[in-house]
Amino acid sequence: MTRLWAYPGRNRTSRARWEYIGRSRSDAAQMMDGSGGEDDLRRRGGRMALIIAAALGVTRDQRVLEVGCGLGRVGREMAPLCATYTGADISRSLLRRAARRTRHLPNVTLRHLTGPGDAGDGLQGFADGSWDRIYCHLVLLHLDETTILSLLRGFRRVLAADGLIYFDVWNRDHPQVKELCRREKSDPSLRRQPHRSRFYRRGDVEGWLAAAALQALWMSDESFLVQVVAAQPGCGPAALAAAQERLALHAAQLIPRGRLDFSIPNGMVAPATNR
Repeated sequence: MTRLWAYPGRNRTSRARWEYIGRSRSDAAQMMDGSGGEDDLRRRGGRMALIIAAALGVTRDQRVLEVGCGLGRVGREMAPLCATYTGADISRSLLRRAARRTRHLPNVTLRHLTGPGDAGDGLQGFADGSWDRIYCHLVLLHLDETTILSLLRGFRRVLAADGLIYFDVWNRDHPQVKELCRREKSDPSLRRQPHRSRFYRRGDVEGWLAAAALQALWMSDESFLVQVVAAQPGCGPAALAAAQERLALHAAQLIPRGRLDFSIPNGMVAPATNR
């Protein structure tokens, strides 16, 4: 496998680097969660799809959007659980891999994220109120605060009135993430990784939610991730009550129980976690 941060091109934008990663099947799988191949992708992706679906209450009559779908690690397994699944990503090469992996699923649509449109929120061409559930897993931890806030505002715009959102970021205050931060600062080559990490605190996340006018229904900073389930500010009382009841039963499964594995080239989660 190549050194994932040894990107050879002159265009050092995040988009260009993820295009580069998507050209290699093994690199793309590693960058999702350290998976070693298709079997790993399906096993881990299937487990994560079930966990997210249980926490968000995904049903077969709902429209689901994943932002940062990559090669469809989770999306391939999520699609059979819902009415329609839409996966969006900035990398066309990863989307091509996702298309091959989901070609047997008639309810899958894949879309290329091109940047801010008229709404200025990074979800150009996505209609208002179009999705019942939105999730963004292991994606925002690569992005700066301005981009994150833009996307959260976009999530709110395209989310249905009683819809739910899940997202996560690195937890800067967790000991393992402090070690990851130290490693990235001490090794200049890591600063050139396509997935360069960004580190945030629970207070940062609370500020984004307020600025995006989203209400948090559940938040955890127990692990190396800060994790959130959020809703529209005008979400109906019955939908809120059902979501809170469901989260009380299933949200704990979202929290990773393993450790970060620094031997994995992407520095992501170890096989022992719920990923």
